Amino acid sequence: MRVLIVEDNPATRDALTRGLVEELFHVDAVASGAAAEARVQEGAFDVIVLDVILPDHDGFTVCRRL
Repeated sequence: MRVLIVEDNPATRDALTRGLVEELFHVDAVASGAAAEARVQEGAFDVIVLDVILPDHDGFTVCRRL
């Protein structure tokens, strides 16, 4: 299962990534809404863990765009 984590806080992003990788998920992680939108264009994800407060767009806007 492919998971995309969109989280601007490095400690939180790393903790989520580590935990999911330990459970054998394939994880991509990015720090901004723009990066998330670009990464989704590159390939399909089964799940997106999306922070609401991001530096460039709020998570609700990113969700609507996706």
